[in-house]
Amino acid sequence: MNRKFHSLVLLLALGFASVAAPDFAAVALAQTDDDLDNDSPADALIAAAGEGDLAAARRLLQAGVKVDARGDYGFTALMMASASGEVEMVKWLLARGANPALKEPSEGATALTLAQEAKKPAVVALLRGAKPSAAVRPSAARATRRAVAPKTPVRIAQARPARTKIAAPTRALPAGRAIEGGLYFRIQSYFIGTSLSINQEHFAFWPDGRMVRGVPKGGLEFFDYAAARQKEPSNTGTYRIAGNKITFNMADGKSETHDFKRVPGGFNLDGIFTSRQKSYKPNQRLAGLYDGGASASGGGTYVANVKSLEFAANGTFKGSTIGALSADTSAGTMTGSSETQDAGTYTLGGNTLVLRHKGGAVTRHTVYPYDMGGGKTAINVDGVMLHKRR
Repeated sequence: MNRKFHSLVLLLALGFASVAAPDFAAVALAQTDDDLDNDSPADALIAAAGEGDLAAARRLLQAGVKVDARGDYGFTALMMASASGEVEMVKWLLARGANPALKEPSEGATALTLAQEAKKPAVVALLRGAKPSAAVRPSAARATRRAVAPKTPVRIAQARPARTKIAAPTRALPAGRAIEGGLYFRIQSYFIGTSLSINQEHFAFWPDGRMVRGVPKGGLEFFDYAAARQKEPSNTGTYRIAGNKITFNMADGKSETHDFKRVPGGFNLDGIFTSRQKSYKPNQRLAGLYDGGASASGGGTYVANVKSLEFAANGTFKGSTIGALSADTSAGTMTGSSETQDAGTYTLGGNTLVLRHKGGAVTRHTVYPYDMGGGKTAINVDGVMLHKRR
C-alpha cells in the first residue's frame, strides 16, 4: 500500500471512532489490515483517497461513510485526492457525488485550489472540466504555507473567553508587553514538496512573562513552573515582546525570535493565527461520551492509544484506555492489544480536570473546550482532542 500520505494520517490522529456510533461496526468490518492506520471512518476515507486506494474507498462508502465526510481538520476525500494528484480517485469521487465546491477551514481552499498549490495539472483540468494543459500555475495570491484558524475568528473576538486563573503570577509586565494568561493553540497546514502536512502546537503564557511550549502538566491552575524549568528546560522559559517581535528565552539557555502581531482572539506567530482557548466555569458538569487518541509508526511497527471518558451530570465518570501494537517480524506480523477500565468522580473548573479514581488515586489534567464547528464539541485533555460521540 502506498504510504506517501501516512505521515498526514498520523497527524490527523486526534479522534478515534467510537463503537457507539451507528455505522462504525459496519465500517470496522469493512476495513482490512491496511486500513488500521486510520482513526475514524472519515479519516480512513480521506487517507484512502490521498493514497489512490480505490478498493479501500469503495469498502468505506459501502459501509456507510459519506463521500463528503470531513476529517478532524475539515478536509474531505476529494480535497486530499486532489492535493496528491490521484486523478482516478478524483474521477471516482466526483462520479459518486463528491462536492468540489466545499472549502477547507483554513483559508477557504477548495479541491481545485489545493490541486493548484500542489501543481497537479491533470487534476486541475479535471476539476475545471477542461483538457490537461501544458502548465498550470498555482495562484500567486495564496501561499503554500497555510495557517488553520478557528472556524469563526470574529465570533471569538465577540465572545472573548473569561480569564483563566493562572497560578501565582509574580508581577504583570507593562501594558503592551504582556500576553493574556491562558492556553493557546494553533494548527499549521503546509506543503512539503507536493505533499500536504498538518501540525498542531500548544503554548501557555502568563502575564508576568513566563511561558511554556506544549501543554502544562497537571492542570493549568496547579502547574509547577519552577519544577518544569528543571525537568523540561527546553520547553519552559520566559518571553519578551519588542515591537512586532517576540523572543522566547528558554531555561536551557537557548532563545528564538518570532514575528508577532496581536489580533482578536489571540495573536499571529510567524503569520500563523494562535488562538487563546476558553476555560470551564467553576464546578462545571459535562454529560456525554468523549473519545480520541494518538498513533505512531515506523520501522514496521505501529502503536496506537485510544482513550474514552464518559461524564455524567452527577459528577461521576467512566473511562477506558485501549492500547494496540502491530509489528512486522521475520515470522510475520505480530499484533496485540490491552484495555483498562476506570471509574470515579470528577471536578472540572478553569483549565483543570481532577479525576478521583475508585482505587483512591487522584489525577489532574490540563483541559479546555474546543468548538469543532457545525455544532460539534470536543474537550482537549493533556493535548489530545477527545470528540463528543453522544
